Amino acid sequence: MALKSAVQKCTSLFPVVLHAGQVSNQIDLKHYGKFATFISFESNYTSVLKARYHVESIGSVFARLESASVLMHSIKSGALRGKNLITSHFLYTDVDIMFMRDFPVQSLSTPSSVAFSSQILQIPTPENTGVMIINTSWLHQEVSHIMSYGLDTNFKHVAMDQGLLIDYLHNIGIKPEYLDLVYNWKAYWGGNRTTPFIVHWHGPKPLDNCSECIYMNYKSGQISRKLPENPIKTTSVGGSFMIGDFNASQCDHSEICPRIYLEVLRAQDSNIGDWIRRFEEYTSTSNNVCLNESYESLA
Repeated sequence: MALKSAVQKCTSLFPVVLHAGQVSNQIDLKHYGKFATFISFESNYTSVLKARYHVESIGSVFARLESASVLMHSIKSGALRGKNLITSHFLYTDVDIMFMRDFPVQSLSTPSSVAFSSQILQIPTPENTGVMIINTSWLHQEVSHIMSYGLDTNFKHVAMDQGLLIDYLHNIGIKPEYLDLVYNWKAYWGGNRTTPFIVHWHGPKPLDNCSECIYMNYKSGQISRKLPENPIKTTSVGGSFMIGDFNASQCDHSEICPRIYLEVLRAQDSNIGDWIRRFEEYTSTSNNVCLNESYESLA
């Protein structure tokens, strides 16, 4: 989704797809090569992370912390030879984002370390690393220190590598720069601001659990489209964020419905339906571009 939308909507960027771990047979590298540079690498910290989390693919979750080092190596090795690139900084995104429209590279900040936006609330506080502007040399120099800090703390951080990075920055006295929300606009906020450059499907996705029946109920008018008076009242259950109260009376699986997504669909905003259709288009496997959580996208 990130790659497809970048190719279609944001031609000012040069897309690079990083893959941590072994390349699956599902991935059509020739197809990827038509649109982006595909770089596969083995994480230097997989064994350490497996020992802590006991998850086979955990190295790919933390791969964004190694992104600058991988990118620098690729530049020096000639993998990106002939490309007129700005190498001092790069825009990192998770794969669950959609580029909505083009923007001049000059409009992006050039932080001395990193810059990112808020997470759930629309506040000027750097919290969510799903979209970041990264100072290439800074992260390359710091990644070993970040991981050493993780070992010292037994990786007890909220949101895994995101929390590790934020806590590390706080520990060494560096305040990350704030990235404007238009570059990391959460889908559940709705389109109540000037059209964002990047929409982030943070948390539940349109294909999660019962969202299909919620969408159908929304389209048929069976679900109220009025936002609750205080929608930003959050709790976390089973790793899923929930906003407001939701009784899924129209759903056979009410106990697992992604409640936060209901609020997306209840928003009085015609953009939501369009965003969902784009999500479905970009995540379609009919064109042989397969993405999963082990992939990260760089632009």
